[in-house]
Amino acid sequence: MFRSLSVALMLVLAFPWSVAYGEARSELKLWVVEARSVEREATRFDIGLDAIHRVLSGLPHNDYRNVSTETHAFNDQEVTRIKLTSDYTLEMNTPVAGEDGRFRVRLRILTQSKEPPRKEIEALSTELLLRPDKQVLVRGLKLKGEGELVLVLALSVSDDAS
Repeated sequence: MFRSLSVALMLVLAFPWSVAYGEARSELKLWVVEARSVEREATRFDIGLDAIHRVLSGLPHNDYRNVSTETHAFNDQEVTRIKLTSDYTLEMNTPVAGEDGRFRVRLRILTQSKEPPRKEIEALSTELLLRPDKQVLVRGLKLKGEGELVLVLALSVSDDAS
């Protein structure tokens, strides 16, 4: 069973992936954040996490540190790999717009097997349906010591033509 963790490493990298879809241009943000439960009453958020306070406030932690912020532009049909921690690598495809206005993004988180010979294995695989200007939380991967990996993604779309 999933146990409560006193330290969580939430990954949240601000990550605009630019994708052209007709006349629209989309940008996907992903923040990488370390979340911990510490002995204090007030919740502390690092600078740069203002946009995701609401999403993070629903988690059982009270200390949120911005680990990294990155920007990446996608090429068509590109799969992007990002080293999140020493244990996890994020792999995402270019967001694809659907007729209903939602964007599909294939997300995989890879790690190394514990048994020799060490090889890359899939720790999480999912497809997200993102609506513009809504935030999505993905969590539940344990890190070394106590903690969990959490991704917060937000898609924005503009009418700028390339």
